[in-house]
Order: sequence, then structure tokens, then C-alpha cells
Amino acid sequence: MNKDIQILSLEDLREYPMGQHTCNIRSDRKILKKDFPDINFDNFDNLVSDSGILWDPNEEESMLSLESRIEKIKEFIKDRTENKICIISHTAFIEKMKDNKISLLENNESEIEHCYPYQMNL
Repeated sequence: MNKDIQILSLEDLREYPMGQHTCNIRSDRKILKKDFPDINFDNFDNLVSDSGILWDPNEEESMLSLESRIEKIKEFIKDRTENKICIISHTAFIEKMKDNKISLLENNESEIEHCYPYQMNL
């Protein structure tokens, strides 16, 4: 791994929707730091708990909440000094950030490709 390239984990890049979907619960921060020592989890230091605050077992995340997370990520990127940044996340998050929509397979809409390098300018 190239140590000159910084890898940051950002809480707001998580899949949509948070809440009720147990597959979207992230691992505990302490476990993540231990399992992935080359990734910087400093962004998680302001969280209330090690397991995160975005996932709620009783309520599914709203589209407004997702849009708010996307705006936070865009502001974070704009404040960076790098001129090329790679974002790795899930299809719903990336498609909403990139195209301002989320395709629904049940409506016969095609999802964006998984594991594909999309380009986006802010």
C-alpha cells in the first residue's frame, strides 16, 4: 500500500437507508481500527458511540437525511487540498450524489454499475 495516499473513512458515506435494515449497521469503531490499521478513522472521533449514530432500529432514514449527508461530503471534499479524490461507497449513496436520484429495481429501473469508477465534478 502506498503510504503517501491517505485513506479516510467517513461516517457520512454509509449506505442509504440507515435504520431498520440490519445489513446497514456498521462495525464498531474499535474493531474497524484494529482490522484496518492503514485507514484513518479520525472522522469517527466526534461520534456519540463507537457503533455510530446514523442507524436507528426503529426508524428508516429519510431522503432529506441522505441529502444532508451528501452535502456534508461535498463540503468536506471542497475543503480538501487534493485535486483528485476517490470515493468508495454504496450504489444508492453514489447514484444520489452523482445523479440526484436512486434507481429502483422494483420499478424496472437499472442501477448504476457496482464497482465502477464514475467521474464527478463538484
